[in-house]
Amino acid sequence: MSYKAQADLAVDQTFLGRLNSCVTKEARTRDDALAHLALTTGAVGKFVPFITSEPGFDVDEDAITDGMLLAAVQSVWPLVLATMEATP
Repeated sequence: MSYKAQADLAVDQTFLGRLNSCVTKEARTRDDALAHLALTTGAVGKFVPFITSEPGFDVDEDAITDGMLLAAVQSVWPLVLATMEATP
């Protein structure tokens, strides 16, 4: 995956909107600090570096399926939560 592909995806407004929708929907099924943050103030920014560097995400936004996005969010949720908890 190129760094350019990651950078392009990180600022793609359609992708960020889809990621926000996915994170919000997933947060409704969880009971942790990250879910609370996602449902109250938004947490999509915390997911961007994790998701854009996931295998298979080095493609144009329209090639990323909802299933890929959901699987990636579920996969990185514990990492994002741990990062959030480690930040004072």
